[in-house]
Amino acid sequence: MEIQLIQLYLLVCHIYDTRLATCFQRLSNNSKPDFTDQELVAIYLFGHLQGLFEKKAIHKLIDKYWRHYFPNLPAYQTFVARLNLLEQTFQTIGGYLQQMLEENFVPEIDRIIDSLPVMLARGGHAYTARVARDVADRGFCASKKIYFHGVRLHTIAQRRYGRIPLPDQIWLREGSCHDLRSVREQKIYLPNSSLIGDKAFPDPTLQQMLGAQAQLFMLQERSRKAKS
Repeated sequence: MEIQLIQLYLLVCHIYDTRLATCFQRLSNNSKPDFTDQELVAIYLFGHLQGLFEKKAIHKLIDKYWRHYFPNLPAYQTFVARLNLLEQTFQTIGGYLQQMLEENFVPEIDRIIDSLPVMLARGGHAYTARVARDVADRGFCASKKIYFHGVRLHTIAQRRYGRIPLPDQIWLREGSCHDLRSVREQKIYLPNSSLIGDKAFPDPTLQQMLGAQAQLFMLQERSRKAKS
């Protein structure tokens, strides 16, 4: 908590130092009080981070536990009165934080993963079929509870509201290849995306692989923004 309070105070000071002075201008004879507006704002935001949303509770927290950092903390009535005069200040801080979010935020897109059996022969013929033996073999379709000879068409597609999903990746595997194995062996590119699939896909190894790809994507995005 101590480090959090210090970092928050430094952030508020940075915003004050880099924004127009008119956003924080004090139009009174007491333009340079011993207890600064920067301290006041940092205390107020710190209280909210601790789950305190009443001014009295925030003032009590600082007075009881953090008084050594704010020796000039005023009485509660003065604390509240000064907070009520900082509307323009909080608008400026909100604009700064929103800009930070916009610069670092990449919208998340849901993607769906599934497979479809392409049956070249099925039932009893699945055991004797010889067509396309170089790419097809015997597999089992769990949804239809039937053996087939053929391939599996795998797809990762962007989910779109009210429309057919938009395919990102499509590939074929032999009919005997399990969906999870196929995904593990396929190079998947999922930039800042949630992947939605059926019960065949929950797997620690796959989650670790997708997590590593997500971290790599974020590093690439930061590098791109730094260069630009």
